[in-house]
Amino acid sequence: MFVQSSNGQHSVGGGRETWIPRATATSPKQLAMFEFFGQLIGVVIRTGNQLNMDLSSTFYKFLVGERANLSDLRSVDLMCVQSLHALRTIDQQGVTAETFGDVFTETFTTNATDGGEAELVAHGAQRRVTVDNRLRFAALVERYRLREAWPQLAAVRRGLGSVVSLATLSLLTWRELKLRVEGSAEIDLALLRRNTVYRGGYDARHRVVQLFWRVLESFSDAERALFLRFAWGRARLPPNDAAFTQKLKLSLLDCANPDEHLALSHTCFFDLELPPYSSFEIMRRKLLYAITQCVAMDSDFTVTNAGAWE
Repeated sequence: MFVQSSNGQHSVGGGRETWIPRATATSPKQLAMFEFFGQLIGVVIRTGNQLNMDLSSTFYKFLVGERANLSDLRSVDLMCVQSLHALRTIDQQGVTAETFGDVFTETFTTNATDGGEAELVAHGAQRRVTVDNRLRFAALVERYRLREAWPQLAAVRRGLGSVVSLATLSLLTWRELKLRVEGSAEIDLALLRRNTVYRGGYDARHRVVQLFWRVLESFSDAERALFLRFAWGRARLPPNDAAFTQKLKLSLLDCANPDEHLALSHTCFFDLELPPYSSFEIMRRKLLYAITQCVAMDSDFTVTNAGAWE
């Protein structure tokens, strides 16, 4: 149903983790799936949960009725925007009508994000781009790429409207809606800290607890998201204190030779059992290993279930 942004496919620019509806998904069954996806978004909004998916600005702008522009295209396909700029200003690079065909051999077609080809005008595959019609071609490419997923987005909006009032969406900006649906990609440690309780001998002043927060502060946002997935089965925090349905429960994992053990998580309860590691370096190394290697959540399995090993 969705395809990774062109920036992500080619590892350029920003928005590499962003996903876009597949423009070629136009069958009745596929559009029904997009409508169901819209209903899912409605449930997310009503329940205060988050959708663990980074969707494009054009996706949310369509839902709230904002107009997408070239900056939105740049955020998902930098190479396309750069190519369009080069084409529009090609006369400033010394290219003339006589030499244009040597450097630009395109027809009035373009590729969608998912690789499908689309004609920009009737019989576009037979119409060559020239120095005289290049600006029209560039405008048509920009227009198509900003609207390529409109049929799919219309289906999403229909589904969303069956769960929440579409009129209320006009009260939100696209960024506000994205935050409501996805949460913030930045992990606010102050927010997490306020929603943490300590058990089994730990308290906020305990040496190991202080080390724990220092380790999380040293993590990148991507590593913090992995920690959340390890401990809670989700990659983003709720937007505020009131939205927390569970608090992080940090408790002592009582074991012999704690520096040889990994942390144990119970994702259903947002419960982390942390060995009393002897140093910052050891705790950081052990936590990084746990959050990157222990990704299965079936029966809350972690490698520590098998004993002390690495």
